[in-house]
Amino acid sequence: MAAAHPAMLSPGQVVVEPVPEPQDEAWKLNLNRAMMCPDCQELPPNIMEDWQEGNTVCATCGLVLETHLVDQRSEWRTFASDDGKGDDPSRVGKAEDPNNPGDHLQTSISFNASGMRDRALDRAQASIYKDAGQQHLESAYSVIRQYCNSLHLPNTTEQKASDLFRKFHAAPQLRGKNQDAIKLACILSATRKNKNGISYDTMMMMSGVSKRDISRAFKSLKEAFRANLTAPASSGAGKFDAQEETIVATSASTMTSRYSSQLQLQRHTNNLARKIADHVAEVGTLDGRNPNTTAGACIFTACHLTGDIRSLKEVAKEAGVNDSTIKGAYRKLMEEKDRVILPEWLGEGKGDLSRLPQV
Repeated sequence: MAAAHPAMLSPGQVVVEPVPEPQDEAWKLNLNRAMMCPDCQELPPNIMEDWQEGNTVCATCGLVLETHLVDQRSEWRTFASDDGKGDDPSRVGKAEDPNNPGDHLQTSISFNASGMRDRALDRAQASIYKDAGQQHLESAYSVIRQYCNSLHLPNTTEQKASDLFRKFHAAPQLRGKNQDAIKLACILSATRKNKNGISYDTMMMMSGVSKRDISRAFKSLKEAFRANLTAPASSGAGKFDAQEETIVATSASTMTSRYSSQLQLQRHTNNLARKIADHVAEVGTLDGRNPNTTAGACIFTACHLTGDIRSLKEVAKEAGVNDSTIKGAYRKLMEEKDRVILPEWLGEGKGDLSRLPQV
């Protein structure tokens, strides 16, 4: 193939070559440049940074090379190490408590067992500056924390119960009610919201408060919640998210999980008991019965299906009902076992209908 001939130029025509546009080169650290003491001229340089004075100093001759340095290290904001308790890695102090938003702005005076003057000073400071209403809330939070620890409830449920008490403890619907019952009603509502599964009987045995008082306080709490939802925006009442604050009823499936954990059932037995409870609620076999009774009957059925057997008395004791009550619910399940127990729950390594007893 012949080479291309250059373009013919007319007389006097000049070809102007295009000039490429300058491009900015990416910045690169020049490792060939280093700070050096002009007097010592040591290489590698013997330079140290004095953060207390904010200077860069030659460690050989003491010449100050830079001043007014900004300390880029971590700035520790708590001083627990000053008390001889070791290093404190916290930079920002404790997390903010949503139920006491001004806690980090308060002044507290520490004292030990031998510091009587410090204790007296702390009491004097508390009597002057602490709000009586906030002290009442803090005392209630402490009681709620103790109840939740006794019931082995998670921190999320404790925070939810404390939040409910803060919002509704002064509601007109709760005036004159037992204060311990109000706290237990808030815990009961929080457990239902978080699906932890706590019955009235369990709370009554743990706290010593009568079931009647807890039930009344819980009903009053629901009334206060409904009144808050219907209150106009200009009334001054705090409006809360309806989806967030909805008080739901206890389901047998929720109670089943708790009782299975207390009975130390195997994981597949627990899962099967929950499936049975959910399906029983769908078909309506045990409609109208106490959720504790339904949960006990489902657990008793799942235990015998999987071979992880628990006696009727053991299940009844954890559910807080009579064994004859669970026995009646179990018989009702056996009458409709073809509807209640699905075929996919049966088979090798799953459930076996021949294990179900006749009671």
